[in-house]
Amino acid sequence: MYQETDLGFELKTKNTLIFFGKKGCTLEDLKHHYKDIEFRTVHQTHSDIIVESSRESENIQADAHYTQEMNVGLVVKTADCIPLLIHVPRKNMILAIHAGWRGVENQITLKALRQIQLNSNQEVFAYIGPHILQKSFEVDADVKDLLLKAACGEEGEWSYSQGEKFYVDLQEIVKSQIQAVTRSSNIYNTNMNTYENSLFNSYRTDQTKFRNLSFIANIVSK
Repeated sequence: MYQETDLGFELKTKNTLIFFGKKGCTLEDLKHHYKDIEFRTVHQTHSDIIVESSRESENIQADAHYTQEMNVGLVVKTADCIPLLIHVPRKNMILAIHAGWRGVENQITLKALRQIQLNSNQEVFAYIGPHILQKSFEVDADVKDLLLKAACGEEGEWSYSQGEKFYVDLQEIVKSQIQAVTRSSNIYNTNMNTYENSLFNSYRTDQTKFRNLSFIANIVSK
């Protein structure tokens, strides 16, 4: 599905480009490699703030941004958190969401889809990038409880326990939030574990200050 490159993992669809970067990939690398794309970031703070992208958005506090513009790459930065890239074809809309556990708890994905006024009949394509998978995401009971409250729909296999510790499946909770908004969801997981995979930065592994870069862009088919 994804084509591996020196910089990361790339997927081209009819109208979008999806990319999940490896350790060492910088914004300058992306600008050099994808010369036709204007890259935009936001100032991430583990919030539930969603904004429409602009050229000034890098200074705006937010953890999700969206646009209908062509050849604009919406970037998110992660190091164990979920990079969630979404395309809504009928609206020609793309979203890039940084969903750490606090973002998941605050239902940033659900709020973002509602903010762009998605209705239940509109088809969504969602791409969940490399992040810390359930088997590595160990939390205490209080965090587990907060995350389970953020899930939507009937209770699923979102956590299990080992002794006094709990292991929570962030991507399944995110999927439940997507499916709460639209019945027509196509959700694709890379199932790459940043905690175990040395291709990616992982904060839990070594408290790194570096981040994995991911982006989605509307592109013109050639």
